[in-house]
Amino acid sequence: MSLSLDVVSFYKENGFIVLKQFINEEEIQGLLHDFTMHVKRNTSVPGDLHDQLKVLKEDQDRYVNLLKAFAKSSSVYKLFFSEKFQNTLQSLGLKEPSFCTHPVTHVISEDLCFRPNFIGW
Repeated sequence: MSLSLDVVSFYKENGFIVLKQFINEEEIQGLLHDFTMHVKRNTSVPGDLHDQLKVLKEDQDRYVNLLKAFAKSSSVYKLFFSEKFQNTLQSLGLKEPSFCTHPVTHVISEDLCFRPNFIGW
């Protein structure tokens, strides 16, 4: 992916960029499939992925550890170390892109998030 000078300048000034539709539908579906298989291998809960995650959420440590483990999976790393990602990062001026930590998995659903037990929430 070739980035415009405006995008590169924005990155250099702000330290981040947002690239909409950078990951295509096929890549997203592949990650979703791998995540679904990861959950199925680690639980015997019946139902669809959302239902399985809702049940797993009751055991917060297991739930968080499952998400962390997926973030470290080969399918996530393959995507981040793909030629497309590497070329884009190099277009931003990064000579040798690397992770300072493992990727973070975010699950977006009111039913699947933890809320701090603060007064006023």
